Amino acid sequence: MDLFDQLAVVVDTNCFIERSDFVKRFIELLADNSPKTYVLLPFVVLKELDGLKKSLTHNVRLNAVTSHNFLFEFLQNSNRHLKGQSITEIVQTHDSNDDQILDCCVFAMKSGKSVVLLSNDKNLCIKAMIHSITTISYFRGNPMNLIHQLNSMFFNIPQPTLLDDDDTDENMGLTEPLDLEMLPIDEFHDTLQSISNLIIECLSISFQEIYTKEYGPSWQTIVTIPMPWNLSDIMKMIKTEIRFTLSAISDQLSQNLPSLIISAADIDRSLRQSKSMTTKGDLFKFLCLVEPLFSIPEIAGFPDDKIKALKYLNELKEKLQRL
Repeated sequence: MDLFDQLAVVVDTNCFIERSDFVKRFIELLADNSPKTYVLLPFVVLKELDGLKKSLTHNVRLNAVTSHNFLFEFLQNSNRHLKGQSITEIVQTHDSNDDQILDCCVFAMKSGKSVVLLSNDKNLCIKAMIHSITTISYFRGNPMNLIHQLNSMFFNIPQPTLLDDDDTDENMGLTEPLDLEMLPIDEFHDTLQSISNLIIECLSISFQEIYTKEYGPSWQTIVTIPMPWNLSDIMKMIKTEIRFTLSAISDQLSQNLPSLIISAADIDRSLRQSKSMTTKGDLFKFLCLVEPLFSIPEIAGFPDDKIKALKYLNELKEKLQRL
């Protein structure tokens, strides 16, 4: 085992698109404060970041571009505290992006490394914990605080008193800590409901138009999921019923559908039980990944609905970031 590469911190896409500055500063601080730790970049995360550089949401696009730039710089300069997963470093192939990230973690663990996954994707974290991988899905503090926590957990280095964000220069301009917390349901219930309503109303009308054109007025006797549709129904139908969409949406989105189905089910349960079943980060990632689906109204003959939906989707992203 390389004594200088003992702890691999696998960083999920949501951390990059929400707080690229945090991740960058975390990597920069490792050399002097945790020399045996490095960030491991899953190949699929790099692909997701590349796709998000085209996002219509300014902050998402900016963080994706910023992340790409500093990742390129660090790798070009051979920063040994950042390593990328090569396409050959896998245990087995997977269709879903989450399972590819998990496979990256498992491969590193089988290679003799200690592994911690930094993500606010609840389902991915559950999978990781099943495989005995440590996860951090809630952290409030600056990059130095996170390093202290990891040093304490993996290297038995006593953790000093956490520094207040306002009292240390280690923030390097960070205005807020990395926030992977699950918000109380009453703090963003309206946002959850708005997200659900937007997708259901916009895509339901499109689906009905498509089915009517393809099957005639008796289309409801043919589809396997009866109306009324909830959010998870909509996601399942995109995968199993609306076959034409697979040629209209990107391969990347097709790979993301399993994760979108899980997130949609969490939103449905949150609204039904008035209890938070998802995190702020999960929702933000969901909104970013679901964006290409609004090409469906245009295909169905409702281009104005696409424009209105994307505008409202961006408003919801901004609202979520303010919570």
